[in-house]
Amino acid sequence: MFWDSDRFFMDDTESAVSYHHRQIASQWKFYKNNPFTFINSHFEIPKDIQIFGCSKNIGQVKQAAQILAQLSTEELRKTAVILADEALLLPVIHSLPPNVEQVNITMGLPLNSMPLTSFLDNWIDFHSRPDSQYYYKDLLKILQHPLGKILLDKSAESIVTQMIEANVSYVSWPFLLENSAPEEREITALLFEKKTTNPQEIIERCKKLILMAREKYRAQKSLIQLETLYKINEVFNSISSQNEQYGYIVEITTLHRVFQEITAQTKLDFVGEPHTGLQIMGLLETRLLDFENILLLSANEDILPSGKSNQSFITYDLKKQYQLPLYFEGDAVFAYHFFRLLLRAKKAFIFYNDNNENSGLITGEKSRFVLQLQHYNLPAHRIREVSVRPQFQLIRPGLQSLAKTPEMVSDLHRVAKEKGFSPSRLALYIRNPIAFYEKQLLHLDDVEEIEETVAANTMGSIIHAALETLYTPLIGEELTQDALDQQLNFVDATVRQKFRETFKSGDIDSGKNRIVLEVARYFVKAQLKQDQELAKQNRIVIETLEKPLEKLIHLPALGFPVRLHGFADRIDWFNGQKRIIDYKTGVTEPKELKLQNLDLLITDPAFAKAFQVLCYAYMYQQTQEPTPILTGIISFRRMSQGFMALNQEVVTPELLHEFEGKLIQLIEEICNPEIPFVEKEV
Repeated sequence: MFWDSDRFFMDDTESAVSYHHRQIASQWKFYKNNPFTFINSHFEIPKDIQIFGCSKNIGQVKQAAQILAQLSTEELRKTAVILADEALLLPVIHSLPPNVEQVNITMGLPLNSMPLTSFLDNWIDFHSRPDSQYYYKDLLKILQHPLGKILLDKSAESIVTQMIEANVSYVSWPFLLENSAPEEREITALLFEKKTTNPQEIIERCKKLILMAREKYRAQKSLIQLETLYKINEVFNSISSQNEQYGYIVEITTLHRVFQEITAQTKLDFVGEPHTGLQIMGLLETRLLDFENILLLSANEDILPSGKSNQSFITYDLKKQYQLPLYFEGDAVFAYHFFRLLLRAKKAFIFYNDNNENSGLITGEKSRFVLQLQHYNLPAHRIREVSVRPQFQLIRPGLQSLAKTPEMVSDLHRVAKEKGFSPSRLALYIRNPIAFYEKQLLHLDDVEEIEETVAANTMGSIIHAALETLYTPLIGEELTQDALDQQLNFVDATVRQKFRETFKSGDIDSGKNRIVLEVARYFVKAQLKQDQELAKQNRIVIETLEKPLEKLIHLPALGFPVRLHGFADRIDWFNGQKRIIDYKTGVTEPKELKLQNLDLLITDPAFAKAFQVLCYAYMYQQTQEPTPILTGIISFRRMSQGFMALNQEVVTPELLHEFEGKLIQLIEEICNPEIPFVEKEV
């Protein structure tokens, strides 16, 4: 037997570092008659020790990478990165600097941290659910996973697109099969068809998926993925063999739990050259190895050492009575490994997370071994402690400015001539020119997703559509209480129908969607009842609904006419006065329609709604004889305000002529190549 002990610790009879060696030297029969000769004196030789208190685990990794970047190739051959917390392996690998060309990793990577394992974990979980309808989020975990996209190369995106278009929260098996490519329907069935609750059959299906994935990754020469699949296949072989012998897995949920437990304990081994390059290892793997340069990460209390563990049915008293190992002996083992690493090292860099994570484990406290090292403070040891913090530079973000390129100007001119501008897009430019550029030129509209809960803009579309359907039979006739009362009977069915048309297959009979449905019904009924009340003493005649409006504006500065287009929600006559009404499902206050200075229309976003209703009046007036009209808003969240007209007065032809000048000024600014798109503070 050979031992590696140090005189400094052997002379200290209270030291946990030499606890086991002192026990051996005093209790083994051989050493009663022979000297314990394996005592060296390396701890007291000169050493440069730096202790880094870092913010969070990633701070340790980045600081270690900076130190490695300063080492030469020869120094790296004599260097070891030691991870007390093996969960840092992946961050360390991804943070290695360019000068680290060769690495030997002696520790394994947990199999459950690999993406392919997460795919099969999600897949088994999916089949453990008894539902006949598949929840879309469970499907997306499989379809949008990298392996899912590889297995269903032609069908994954198609199925997701069809789910979004149909807006289905729960998907049926025929829907999946119908939207799969014909040549991939066999794989689709293997992935999604729930035709068994037998765990053994699920294991066989998993192994078939692994074989299919192997062929895909073999063609791509993805070695890590192939090694991962091999390990996962071993796991399933082990589970299958044990289950055939003992039959303890009778439900898919049990299989799922067993799979999670085994993959958490299985390691994906790395193969490297142990004699060259940088060494990355766990603390226990450093036994009997010496390095000149040590980088030890996660030197935190409760990690180094791991602390007391109560995972035993044997009580402390029984362990002591029968001389079984206690937690002190375990701590002494880690203490020995920690200090033995330092015996022959010339430079040691010790890192710990000094940030209190409030998670119960990471307390931001350095290991007792580090405190002990500082307490020794030997003359030959040059110990420095550094607190490392990320360097934050306070940047005061200026407003983004984007110069117009010739291509952008050409696109603007094309849009202005062909498609034209709507009042809402012009109002968007007034609010934020950069947002206008993103939507009008880059077409960066919101990403389409499955709406599990009805969105605000969807509810607005439903209310507009329901009101159009209910009021269409009354166009051209004077509104009466009886006619409106008859339409009130159709509100529930009409709103539900519009929900079905817009929200498609989404569930509207439960949860938040049911509340939104009732709110939409309430708003529609409130509008009808308000008109019913007004019809008692006023003459109201609807002229048209959702009327398309358009106007060509001649801009001398551009040399071509620009299209202005939009839809007026409702145009009616109220006691002989024509009104243009814009419905708003959001909150609109009367002050937003009080305008004293027309210059504010194209500069102040607060008057965006006033700008829009004036645009409607301007476009409408071009198709009619010039006449004073009222233009304004009915806000469903401010029904008590009724119809809120712009400035509470008619819009005269003179006002519209003045507005035309401001509108031309705005469009010329948008198309002017010399004026950049400048972000506004919102």
